[in-house]
Amino acid sequence: MHETTASSPVVEAMLDGVIDYAGLFPPAGLSMEDAVRGWAAALAGPDAWMLARFLCPVDRLDEFEQAAEGHLPTDPDSEPWGLAVLLPPAGDAAFPAAIDCTVAFNAAHAGPRRGRAVADVVEFPAQNPARIEEALGMLPDELFAFVELPLDEDVRGLLTALADAGIGAKVRTGGVEASLYPSTEALAAFVRCCALSAQPFKATSGLHHPLRHQHESLGVDEFGFLGLLLASTMARFGGADERDVATMLDLADLGSVTIEPESIRWNDRSITLEQIVETRTELFCSFGSCSVDEPIEGLRALDLLHRPGEPCRA
Repeated sequence: MHETTASSPVVEAMLDGVIDYAGLFPPAGLSMEDAVRGWAAALAGPDAWMLARFLCPVDRLDEFEQAAEGHLPTDPDSEPWGLAVLLPPAGDAAFPAAIDCTVAFNAAHAGPRRGRAVADVVEFPAQNPARIEEALGMLPDELFAFVELPLDEDVRGLLTALADAGIGAKVRTGGVEASLYPSTEALAAFVRCCALSAQPFKATSGLHHPLRHQHESLGVDEFGFLGLLLASTMARFGGADERDVATMLDLADLGSVTIEPESIRWNDRSITLEQIVETRTELFCSFGSCSVDEPIEGLRALDLLHRPGEPCRA
């Protein structure tokens, strides 16, 4: 059991295990030692229930092991640290060896002697269904895959291939250059397509804040992870069409949103606590952020989280 810092059951359901930590990647670009130290501190804090996995490139797993020595849990009954390992693109000559490396990492950390950790998720890009099928033929059952899809083209065929294989999609929602941010229309089409087919997905990059936020140095509006989550749930259960999804992705405030203890209303549409739980379980899996503090502080500013012992203002 965790000591929840959520303002209501529906907020807790939205945010439970939603953050994958990408501290190694830009714009944070932390050293492995600093990223591991920050992750350990976050896991020991009151908002640890919001955290999912530490994102690590496969060619840095050895470095992770060295930095995590002394931090990984050693109690046989403790929860292992979760990792998501980034693999080379499907079809790359290094792909099979990368899988072997991930499997070997899990074997080494299955027991308490070297500290408990499990890399049960892998992520990699793929350009066509044939590459996806080839890659999946190499993956052991204990690894769940998220395949990164390009949003600059029609991805319905690739999503069909993922659905047939029972694996997840990964969408990039930003980056270190303005050109890496997809249009609202392209992201809305992706989200609604996933929602209609119950295709699980995760998002990464540019999601440091709950709602639309101006990235001053790049001159772009970043998407918000809360807007993306609400749009996904409304598309799945609230009857939201593509235009509605785009509107929710562009939310810069919660003026049109009413959050009750066990439901959320947006304009004339409503979703229940049970539907949000199902969305998080079967559709919107997580989002990657190079900071744990920024998303949490943004949620506190919206009065959706509070510090332990402090009441919410609402």
